[in-house]
Amino acid sequence: MENLKTNINNIYKDDLELAKKERREPFYILVGYELTTGLLNVIERKPNQNVSISSILDYYKMDTQELYDFVLQNRPEIPEFFSMVAISLETFADVQEYNFRLLNFILARDSKVNWRSKKWIENHIQ
Repeated sequence: MENLKTNINNIYKDDLELAKKERREPFYILVGYELTTGLLNVIERKPNQNVSISSILDYYKMDTQELYDFVLQNRPEIPEFFSMVAISLETFADVQEYNFRLLNFILARDSKVNWRSKKWIENHIQ
């Protein structure tokens, strides 16, 4: 478990460094890190739940409104979710998409499979 937390920290740290080099806005990375660590905390609390990047991605695959409602519902127990109410649903959707792609890319890179965006998966796999 600690290894997964370290891996997640490194994923976001590396992406922040890359964003700095490319002069990209780090907003989606920073908010996504909070969302991802919050989801990780939710997963850790469930008995018999597989704790992995794949299990985090399962939440990112949710419909945006459903995930947003889930975050708001769990906000009292998960401190990382506190800041989520300050962003609009549209911005939340962008954060969701960016971080889905980031984590999916890492998972695909590690497993040598092709990765697709959440929107591509929604449109092509049903």
